[in-house]
Amino acid sequence: MPLVKRRYRVPCRGEECLKLYELVKDRVPSIEHVEFAVTSNGLIIDAYGYETDLKKLWIELKNYSKMVKGVGGPGLQAFSIDTIVKLIRKTFPPEVLVKILEKQGYKARLEDDTIYTNMEKNRLLELVERISELNTAVRGRVKGAAARYFIITVTIITGLQLDDAINHAVEAGLLGVDESGLYVLKHEWRDAVDLFIKSFKQQNE
Repeated sequence: MPLVKRRYRVPCRGEECLKLYELVKDRVPSIEHVEFAVTSNGLIIDAYGYETDLKKLWIELKNYSKMVKGVGGPGLQAFSIDTIVKLIRKTFPPEVLVKILEKQGYKARLEDDTIYTNMEKNRLLELVERISELNTAVRGRVKGAAARYFIITVTIITGLQLDDAINHAVEAGLLGVDESGLYVLKHEWRDAVDLFIKSFKQQNE
């Protein structure tokens, strides 16, 4: 397969271009050669490599551009899940992010592997980092993804420590313990979140 040259231009202005450049410069696919130039008309990318790799580069550029510009309807920004994962270099359950955003009073929906929300980007990335950390911390303590999603969500929403959230869920009858010592969720996880929050509020009134 022959090597080819391509020039891409991503429309952006001022700080948008600089943010886009910072996002993509160290995360572009492995290609033979790539140069970036921030101009008054946008970000210019001169690339040299295999056609398939350059197509991947262009897809990445478009995804990051959406992150910077924020596209998704009135008051909403679009955050590609794949792009978020690449930015924080960690995986996370998108369903949990949407549930937490809703409970925190934000607009949020998951559609076509994209999160649409009115939460500001940096705060969103911080929230995803926290979700990812708890997702790792709770593994080996609960049984099944639903139980993990539940514990992560209520821990973040209430601000409790992980152990305190688990203990409260057990006391509220939302979690049980199986023969292997793992915590087992007794309800559908989204319903369990609502029940937990109601119980938590009653306890603290």
